[in-house]
Amino acid sequence: MTSSVLRLIAVNLLAVALACAMNTRYERATCQPLKRGRSADTMVYDTTQVTNRPVIFGGPPPRYPDAPRNAGIQGRVVVSVIIGQDGRAEKNSILVLEHLDPSIDRAAIDYVTHTIFQPGCLVGLPVRTRVQIPIEYKVRSL
Repeated sequence: MTSSVLRLIAVNLLAVALACAMNTRYERATCQPLKRGRSADTMVYDTTQVTNRPVIFGGPPPRYPDAPRNAGIQGRVVVSVIIGQDGRAEKNSILVLEHLDPSIDRAAIDYVTHTIFQPGCLVGLPVRTRVQIPIEYKVRSL
């Protein structure tokens, strides 16, 4: 298989794994992201308080920096972030809960920042939702 096919498979598996890790079904949410303006609801909800949890909709695959990968550093980074009503991570809300390596932590933050989500929904309306996203980094032998 070509590297682009393998990358596509890896991205799809990661999206399903993240959806499972967030205890959600991998399906399109019933509400749409807000495109213009904001709703009057500025409260941040927990994933237990919403009717549909945020789900990854698209974005680049996580980057595994060369130096830690070559050094054999592997494990999991857990990032806490507020997903806005527009389906994007609120940059000032990003917090690394489980650290691995400074360069891997930065790559995980970069991944979350550039990922697009289906926003969390409450009674059919998009709402700001805090989620925890686990990102696995594993050295694979060829």
